[in-house]
Amino acid sequence: SYDFFYSSYDDHAIWMWKGREYEYKSILGLVKSIDLSSNKLTGEIPKEMMELDGLISLNLSRNLLTGRIPSEIGLLESLNSLDLSKNQLCGGIPSSISQINSLSFLNLSNNNLTGKIPTGPQLNTLTATSYEMNPNLCGFPLPNKCLGEEMT
Repeated sequence: SYDFFYSSYDDHAIWMWKGREYEYKSILGLVKSIDLSSNKLTGEIPKEMMELDGLISLNLSRNLLTGRIPSEIGLLESLNSLDLSKNQLCGGIPSSISQINSLSFLNLSNNNLTGKIPTGPQLNTLTATSYEMNPNLCGFPLPNKCLGEEMT
């Protein structure tokens, strides 16, 4: 099993290709897509991932991630697709997620998320399937109302 860990990172990478070594500097800002789905990853989602402000797609589904969705998720302003489904994430959905205007696909299903689903222009276009199998989530678009909401 793999663990996410928190540490500072140096923004460079070295690749070996056909017997030659190549060094790339300042490339993390160019990362557009991360797919680490189905990797048995454990631990929390690193807050450092929220610094990848050019990220368009993030898929961490089908792992064993725990803890909360980082409140800084709204910093990923270019994000078009976010899939955190089938993990063991808990706590509320950060309201900052509603600041991601380009978000057109969201899947937070099959976790242990709780509380009221944030609202916003992009979030209001999503269906209940984005949030299903989180028994303690409430609010639009789920059928279960939050405490204090009018029954209509």
